[in-house]
Amino acid sequence: MNKTVSTKLKKFFKNYPDVKTIKGTIILSSGDSGKNVFFLESGLVRSYSINKNGEETTLLLFKPFSFFPSIPLFLGKTNSYYFQTIIPSTLYKAPKEEVFEFIKTNPDILLDLTTRILKGIEGLFLQIELMGNGSAYQKLVNLLRVSTIRFGTTNNHKISLPFTHQLIGSITGSKRETISRQLKKLREKNIIDITPGKIIIENSSLLESEMKSFS
Repeated sequence: MNKTVSTKLKKFFKNYPDVKTIKGTIILSSGDSGKNVFFLESGLVRSYSINKNGEETTLLLFKPFSFFPSIPLFLGKTNSYYFQTIIPSTLYKAPKEEVFEFIKTNPDILLDLTTRILKGIEGLFLQIELMGNGSAYQKLVNLLRVSTIRFGTTNNHKISLPFTHQLIGSITGSKRETISRQLKKLREKNIIDITPGKIIIENSSLLESEMKSFS
């Protein structure tokens, strides 16, 4: 995102109430009217669905400067998904009519939003591909590799991801016990370390090599 767009977004949304949340806060639920749009200033948010058996499937992850939900905003439909913070987050909440007008009168904002939506769709396609192909181990390695680029924070050449076993399972479609076994394999290869609520990528080059070995 270029500086002009980020400045415009912050200036617009800061005219509206802020929402400071803790980890695990439900921002929107399925069935909500979607009369407001949320702008994520800091943190990480996921959207997910729940099937009839109560199982969750994570669909998209939203990083700072994203705003959602898009379907009620552009199509006027009721929101069909849950939105939940993965880590403590700060958001701003604005009426969707005013957000729509803001987007309509700022082509650069519309272009940026379109690009973000397409990246989200690309991520969703990758997730579908992950769930349909390869072993649980391959799915995990691919997920971690992509996520280090999009959502990781770097410190001392190590990359931190705020991913729990439950979140990984809801993305890949694997059971918690399976996730634990696959993470253990990566840990034994000195590729990752695990701390409460986080996966630490100790060596991203080894992770990349591991993924290439599947070819």
